[in-house]
Amino acid sequence: MNTKNDLFDYFDQFLSEEDKIANDLLTKLSLEIVKCRLERQLTQKEFAKVLGVSQSMISKIESDEYNFSIGTLVKIFNKLDKGIVTINFKAI
Repeated sequence: MNTKNDLFDYFDQFLSEEDKIANDLLTKLSLEIVKCRLERQLTQKEFAKVLGVSQSMISKIESDEYNFSIGTLVKIFNKLDKGIVTINFKAI
């Protein structure tokens, strides 16, 4: 294995289709949240205050290390005045 892509390709064979779709959705959600923060020109600390969470949680969310519950998603996107259904959840 010479590159990061080789490593991803290697581990990809061990993931189920459901795991691949879930990982894809988590990545899309994280990117959408980052986009919302940057559009508002907020720091992670300021954005955390808007959402009522800690800055460390924003960091985890933005680095795709957070497994969202439905309740958390609804809370975040309601506070952002953004419907979850506006995100393209096309499966892999």
